[in-house]
Amino acid sequence: MRRTVAAFVFLIGLLSAGPAAAGPEEDATAVRRNIEQTFNAKNWDGLIGLYTGAFQYWGVGKSELIVSPDALRAYFSSLSPDLKIEMGEHSVIQIAPDTLLSAGFAVVTSSNRSNPPAVLRLTIVMANVDGR
Repeated sequence: MRRTVAAFVFLIGLLSAGPAAAGPEEDATAVRRNIEQTFNAKNWDGLIGLYTGAFQYWGVGKSELIVSPDALRAYFSSLSPDLKIEMGEHSVIQIAPDTLLSAGFAVVTSSNRSNPPAVLRLTIVMANVDGR
């Protein structure tokens, strides 16, 4: 009888448990995956939509800070169309209740064999604005 009750209580515990909430690492990884997918699809409007209105972006090979959606769109549009990005490992620190800092790397490749893959250091501040 005790075994039956214990098994029943264990089963109720399993069934009543909801899905685990994502933590900072999972949230940041999801954002980085979204950046990778929208970049590789060349969906510049979708990619720019991931940025807040007060972003700052240093482009590779660009000597000026990009701070407007139009300038960022122009930068991405000027890149070689065969570039692909693959997000690599990263570390995450939650610096405020709705703000994460992700530091890691990304690998940029080209279908042009004469361009070797480039490993980029990538630091992203991620802010949850209006639930996004």
